[in-house]
Amino acid sequence: MKKTNVDFNPDELLRNKSKDIDFSQYMEKRLSQDQIKNSTTLIYNEPEMKRRADDVLEQARLYYDKLRPFRDRRKKCRDFYIGDHWNDTMIDPDTGGTITMDAYIRKQNMIPIKQNMIRQHIKNLLGQFIENDFKSIVVARNREDQKISEMMSKTLEAALQLNDTHMLDVSVIEEFFISGAFGWKTHYGYHKDKNRDDLIIDSVHPALMFFNTGIKDVRLKELNFIGEIHDVPLSKVVGTFAKNEADKQLIEQWYGKASQSKRGNHYQSQSQDSDMIDNVDFYVPRDNDMCRVIECWQEISTYLMIVTDPMSGRAYQSEMDAEELEEINNQRYEQFSAQGVPEENIPYLDYEMRYEDVFHFWFLTDNGDILMHGETPYEHEQSPYTLGLYPLVDGNIWGFAYDILDQQIQINRLLTSLDKIIGSSSKGALLLPEEARADGWTNDDYANEISKSDGVVPYSANAQKNPRGLKPEEMSAKNINIGVIELLQTQMSLLEQISGVTSAIQGQKASSGTPLGMYQLQTSNAQINNRVYFEFFFQRRSKRDLKAVKTIQQFYTDDRNIQVIGKDYSDDIQYYEAAKGRDLDVMISMGRATNTPVMRQIQDDVLLKFLDQGLIDLGIFTELTSMPFADKLSETINRKQQELEQAQQMAAAQGMPTEANPEGMAALQQQMGMPGGKAQGLQLN
Repeated sequence: MKKTNVDFNPDELLRNKSKDIDFSQYMEKRLSQDQIKNSTTLIYNEPEMKRRADDVLEQARLYYDKLRPFRDRRKKCRDFYIGDHWNDTMIDPDTGGTITMDAYIRKQNMIPIKQNMIRQHIKNLLGQFIENDFKSIVVARNREDQKISEMMSKTLEAALQLNDTHMLDVSVIEEFFISGAFGWKTHYGYHKDKNRDDLIIDSVHPALMFFNTGIKDVRLKELNFIGEIHDVPLSKVVGTFAKNEADKQLIEQWYGKASQSKRGNHYQSQSQDSDMIDNVDFYVPRDNDMCRVIECWQEISTYLMIVTDPMSGRAYQSEMDAEELEEINNQRYEQFSAQGVPEENIPYLDYEMRYEDVFHFWFLTDNGDILMHGETPYEHEQSPYTLGLYPLVDGNIWGFAYDILDQQIQINRLLTSLDKIIGSSSKGALLLPEEARADGWTNDDYANEISKSDGVVPYSANAQKNPRGLKPEEMSAKNINIGVIELLQTQMSLLEQISGVTSAIQGQKASSGTPLGMYQLQTSNAQINNRVYFEFFFQRRSKRDLKAVKTIQQFYTDDRNIQVIGKDYSDDIQYYEAAKGRDLDVMISMGRATNTPVMRQIQDDVLLKFLDQGLIDLGIFTELTSMPFADKLSETINRKQQELEQAQQMAAAQGMPTEANPEGMAALQQQMGMPGGKAQGLQLN
């Protein structure tokens, strides 16, 4: 090792200093069980709560197991989507054992061929979704609140952009096409990249979720139990649920050596492939470095005081009893009577005790220990999950990919058979009569010569040796037409008909003589075939966005600046006003997004037409158009206008005519749509 050029020995320094160091500061201060029991904020050493938690955990495991047929069906569709087409097992007729179809085909000296048509069809549907996306618009139920609803729409759009939901939704609808199930989790929490608390929207993996079975209503009104499996590091579990040192040590105890020994003595990390989903155990994480947290949301019927306040138009759960609420009514009677309001018009509180279905949450360890439990913190009284299950015919769930599995399998089999036929047919075989063999030529000599492009093959024409005059002949036998090509074409046609993704919607070249109108009609009809998938997805997404709006109304307690990319909203709305948005009664409407290429082109064409007809001026055009040079053009016009105004002010200050250059000013005013100093055409507020 190279010596340092300083005048001391680091090793000697460490040896001398180590004797004086107080190592007690590096030792973990372990608490006794009594100290943990007395100091922890977690639910600990409460037998009744532990029994309830065990019941919830067992119920979650039962639902997870009952969803195994769905997960198996999803796995098969996913395998075909990513190109694993020959992984199905079969009985080997030779051995009676189980063998994959890939291994069986190779055992017969054949090559298993695949042509992934499912992925191409789903990619086309994803492209349709991106090109024809819709956006959620907040609509106030009262007409006079429409201006506030626009503020809420812009606030929602800002929250969606914060969560990158545009590409998130592409991933979610991709899962929908594969499995028929999808979902989001909408909650309020800390954005690490933004360093602030805000709305959080995450996608949930259907294979890691569980929910109560027996659901038949596609609107999911029978959903009363839902949750998912989380595998997170111990540090994150402690950071999320521990409030003090006792909580930290208790959580470490729950996920301690006993749990590690139960999981196994060897380290096993997750792989970055499908294996981390296919081999999930409900209790044990595959990665031993992770801790299993099981999140459950259960709907419970609770006897509550429900109050309806006519002044706000809202119904809510109250912690006050009847006497306290009646006292408020007496106060309102005195206040309104003093102002001359008739008693029948006084907005008394309407209250009653009744049973309400409210969701309660549980965060549990794999052993049923309670990390957190309570009533839903959201005023919408629901779980944070928004789930979509399709088509729920007699409770069954499957996606677009499952509809065309049989056609994909048949196409692969026909291609494999065709490859076998072509590979086993005679091609360029040489028939060499012994009488015609040239002196000294072996079979290898003939094989090498016939394979050459300019090869010359000698043969014996000696009448004594070859009295019949036989010659070497090349044989190229034609395959017997057994209809493989016709069957393949039939399956390809069936694939288009069943999937609804025809050649027209794929953008393939039309056959010669096809009229433009007919091709456009075919494209439109192809979009109709799969519209039910998009409509269902948009409907469920509107439920998610309504839940997002209600979460915003609850947790946005202060005014905040809202910034949205795009020109869909008025620039006058710069802030979310919590006081106005808090009690707004809203609903969600789906409107076509204007940020897609198709809608931008339509919008620009209409604006150009209005500009040509003089209905709008150049300033309005640059404000509304999505052309890439619009902002730069608008800045140039504003700068020229400011220069013109400054020139007029300087001329007026010097006592000169304000129109020193009438031709130039007239040209500028005309270019800006301001003949005579006034904007012509349609005036937009």
